[in-house]
Amino acid sequence: MTKNRETHVFDDVFRTMEEHTPELILPLINEVFKTDYPEGTKITRLADKRHLLRQLVETDSCLSIGGKLYHFECESNLNNGTIAIRMFQYDVTVALEGKRKENDRFVVEFPASCVIYLRHNKNTKNKETVLVRMPDGRELVYAVPVVKSQKYEKEEIFKKKLYVLLPYYILRYEKQLLLIEKEE
Repeated sequence: MTKNRETHVFDDVFRTMEEHTPELILPLINEVFKTDYPEGTKITRLADKRHLLRQLVETDSCLSIGGKLYHFECESNLNNGTIAIRMFQYDVTVALEGKRKENDRFVVEFPASCVIYLRHNKNTKNKETVLVRMPDGRELVYAVPVVKSQKYEKEEIFKKKLYVLLPYYILRYEKQLLLIEKEE
């Protein structure tokens, strides 16, 4: 999956924070998934690169807390309709990697996943979904919650300790940057 340089910069920022200060991710997990992990909870960072059908799949963030898997993707572009499919692809890959056998059958467990939109507009959904139709006609809706980083005011970021969103806070002003630069 090819990404442009700007996208890589945002991914790299998120990955660096997760790698060097993983405790910054806990408040985000608690916010998105309504968990209550206390400060100091052990986080295990998992590999970002995996292979699926001879294709390299690279996630922004994949980690484990007490055996529960979490997957985050930072998306700097407005939704072009592909993020839901990419999330599904990534999560299938993560789930297959962790397959296990229980009572003579395999179990694949999907991670709790989230898309962090660094930019959004009125058309940005609160969930990304994919409808999965099984051969027998059953349908499963794969749904991933969305965080719209620009919706968080700085006071809320500090109150909820969502410091992982701080590097992206300036994006809310990107359309005004030329005007701001001209001001004394």
